[in-house]
Amino acid sequence: GINAEYGLVDWCIARQQLGFNGRPNKLQDTCYSFWLGASLTLLGARELINKDANFSFLMTTQDQYMGGFAKWEGYLPDVLHSYFGIAGMFVISGEFQTFQHYFK
Repeated sequence: GINAEYGLVDWCIARQQLGFNGRPNKLQDTCYSFWLGASLTLLGARELINKDANFSFLMTTQDQYMGGFAKWEGYLPDVLHSYFGIAGMFVISGEFQTFQHYFK
């Protein structure tokens, strides 16, 4: 019912630090920008996401020399996290122009 939906939205929003983590007491991870961003979008709660904080986190995982995104800051980028990082930015923003300025 509606209470379960509110509970799910609360749980998803509670996963955001700067970026999102997948479970309580876990580190934020690039791919959860997509998983939690998509969930909150489908639940009609995208406006509750702190987009700037999430994009700032994602930029810390971006490799400025090789390109792509890593799971965590300081790690090497990989295809999976690069895909989910970009997909997460799109899902959360709803349009490319909103986050285009984050790429150098």
